[in-house]
Amino acid sequence: MTRVSTSKGFTLIELLVVIAIIAILAAILFPVFSKAREKARQTNCLSNQRQIVMAAMMYAQDNGEILPDAASWMSEISISAKVFKCMDNIQANSYGYNVAMDGQSLGGFASQDPTTLAVTADTLNTTNPPVLNTSADVNLIHNGQAIYSYLDGHVAYGGNPTIGTASLSATPAISAISILTSGSGPQAASNWPTLPIGYYFTAKKAATVTAIGLYPCGGIKVGQIPVFICDVTGVNGAVGTVSTATVDLSGTPDSTGFIYANLNNTKTLVAGTTYLIAEFAGQTTADIYCFTFGAPAISITFDSTLIDASQVVDAFCYPGTGSAPAAGASLSNWSLNGVGASPGASGGPISFKYN
Repeated sequence: MTRVSTSKGFTLIELLVVIAIIAILAAILFPVFSKAREKARQTNCLSNQRQIVMAAMMYAQDNGEILPDAASWMSEISISAKVFKCMDNIQANSYGYNVAMDGQSLGGFASQDPTTLAVTADTLNTTNPPVLNTSADVNLIHNGQAIYSYLDGHVAYGGNPTIGTASLSATPAISAISILTSGSGPQAASNWPTLPIGYYFTAKKAATVTAIGLYPCGGIKVGQIPVFICDVTGVNGAVGTVSTATVDLSGTPDSTGFIYANLNNTKTLVAGTTYLIAEFAGQTTADIYCFTFGAPAISITFDSTLIDASQVVDAFCYPGTGSAPAAGASLSNWSLNGVGASPGASGGPISFKYN
């Protein structure tokens, strides 16, 4: 007897229906899985930056409330290299450090809201270590947003925090204040040739110089006095980049007694680098505003967070020129008045405003 099988396979229509159902489920579930994966990566990134900002705060606590330097921040905070890697970023060092934090004192941000000041963020910058100079360096890698850590220690997804030097205090700090004491007093410029005079100092932290000021200590206050600041390879070394200004001594001094003029280009100070700041004391069309020999007529007090007064070197150039030194020029013809000499012993004091 022959058996006839009554079983049959899927019809084409049934098979297409099954495939369609699977495709619909995949279309629904795959984005969910993708979002879950991205959420996990965001959580990992949040954790990484949380560890970084806490390490930066611990570094500051151990170093006189001074934040890490931008040029070496990764090595200074001393945490695992794995923490610097975002899973969404192919860069080994995925996070940038806000240059506004560069070697700054935590106290310098006291007047600002720390919940708006970014310390780190996902970055496009490929320098080693990466830094955030402006918001253009931020990498919006997490669904069109970035993750940031903030000065108060919290981390967050998205937002528009302050990046770069704009996050510094809107009111510049002042490098030095001066007090008129005793001495020979002002002298007429016609008695002296053009004489660049100033002092060397080594920056203790990063800062941005915006203006240079002179101290008209009574009597003679006439004319336009050129001033400049430049980085050097050391005392009497080679000149780096130069920023200049012209102080109008007929202007009105501020509450500290100085008359300031904005620089043609702001000057960025780097911690550990030596700088020369000077003015041209003798001009054919201007009087020396406060020129002394012998006992200084000026007592100058430095901002100790920026300048170590014991390392300041009073200096002048004779015979001098009427213009600032060019980049690469040697300062070997500058004479020194000794380490720690009070700037003002052989010329009027010079100050500057900085952020």
